[in-house]
Amino acid sequence: MIPITIDEEISVYLGSRSKPYLITSFDGQMDSGCVYWNLPPQSDEDKPIAVRYRELTARIAHLIDENKDDPEIIFLVRKASELLDGVPVTRKFGISLVDEHDILALDETKGIRKEWWQLHSRYSTEGVGVFQGYCSRDALVSRIADILIVMPGEDQYDFLRRNQTQGNNHPAGTSQIILAMRRLDAEFGISIIYATADSVEFLFNRPVERESRAKIRKRLGRLCPSADDLAGSIRLGRVTLWWD
Repeated sequence: MIPITIDEEISVYLGSRSKPYLITSFDGQMDSGCVYWNLPPQSDEDKPIAVRYRELTARIAHLIDENKDDPEIIFLVRKASELLDGVPVTRKFGISLVDEHDILALDETKGIRKEWWQLHSRYSTEGVGVFQGYCSRDALVSRIADILIVMPGEDQYDFLRRNQTQGNNHPAGTSQIILAMRRLDAEFGISIIYATADSVEFLFNRPVERESRAKIRKRLGRLCPSADDLAGSIRLGRVTLWWD
């Protein structure tokens, strides 16, 4: 059970009340023993650079479709270009292409909500674990959390046990995944930020040195062959393993 004082403090901070967090497993929904809060909408200045760039390019595309001579287009293109200062840009078929990992690398938060950073740090030794989650489809697609989850107990791997995280397209049980995460943690330091019945998302607590990235990529590739762009994710320091 979450201490009442922590529940109340977080409720005041987020401006909403906690609710029971139900886990969707292969056996259906069940109580996790955790609670969650809806996160408030992000202000423009709090949005990750990748999100701001995505919104700007969507706005530009809409204006071009409406009226390609709209003077706002030039202003927005300049604004989008400023966001990409220092990001490698590849031109292909006359189109400028950028790697979203390179955009996220400009953001110290790695696209993680500031509320998670603050509360994870605040309660790291208070007998609870703090995680983030994706409730809406938009949040899941953008990988920008819309809920904050708190679990009783400080063992971050217990969140995987509660979710019964396992591979559904590759033989990887919960214990095996936890063992792999523990080994990574011992060598490089990681923080679990989210998990489901068939996925786990984590951060490296410090930048991974170039000479270690290939070894980590091979190790994670064996654990989760369906993982996308492990090289870019490891370089960024934010990795999602999804056994779909």
